[in-house]
Amino acid sequence: MLKRPNWLDNLSTLQQLAAIIYLQEFIPSGGRDLRLLVVGQKVWALQRTNPDDWRTNVSRGARTSQIETTTELRSMAIAICQSIRLVIAGIDLIQDTFGAWHVLEVNGVPGWKGAQSVIDENIGAQMIETLRMLD
Repeated sequence: MLKRPNWLDNLSTLQQLAAIIYLQEFIPSGGRDLRLLVVGQKVWALQRTNPDDWRTNVSRGARTSQIETTTELRSMAIAICQSIRLVIAGIDLIQDTFGAWHVLEVNGVPGWKGAQSVIDENIGAQMIETLRMLD
């Protein structure tokens, strides 16, 4: 007989509380991911790395570096934003061991503190100008 995993007990408690349950496959990323920061038609690609944790949030100690935004990454970012009608977004991607990209999250209110630390352009000013053009 198959033994029921312990974590399923926690799910039944959450279900009784009518809580939302998010479950996703863990893809080892080696403590790095790629953030595509989109502001209007502008896309920046940022590599985030954290040698001490698999999570790559700047608030958890990750370091950010700007990398080249390829045509493929830019096209993917713009297409994702258009499909869900976002003008400003952070799109987080990781690469699996076979080199395939996986979208982890699309955030309509992205943090950009780490991005601004490595991008010479004023991201806040770009956001304001982009939003003004919507009027």
